[in-house]
Amino acid sequence: MNTGMPHGIRFDNSKQYTTFTFNDKNYNLVYDGVSEEADTKSVTLKYSLDGPNSGTVILFDKSGMARTKNWGLGNCTIYINSPARYNCIAVSNSRIKMGVWDGKCEVK
Repeated sequence: MNTGMPHGIRFDNSKQYTTFTFNDKNYNLVYDGVSEEADTKSVTLKYSLDGPNSGTVILFDKSGMARTKNWGLGNCTIYINSPARYNCIAVSNSRIKMGVWDGKCEVK
């Protein structure tokens, strides 16, 4: 993400996500689907995700700020169903923090 280009993460299912460079072909600052993804890389997880839902896309602008598909400031919580010490990630419009799941992502 330190290339100065917008990037994104698309959650494909509970065990896989895809990272990509956001290539806004029509310059409307809206994610219009996989046709605007470049340099994709799929990642298969050891443990399944309980959130976010399949099809969720999180964009990051060239400054690293989280954005929604419509380029508004965005946030989400990602819960990983694992026995790890930290098992959730809170993505807000200005930071990403690891935490412990207790019904919400309690960042410690």
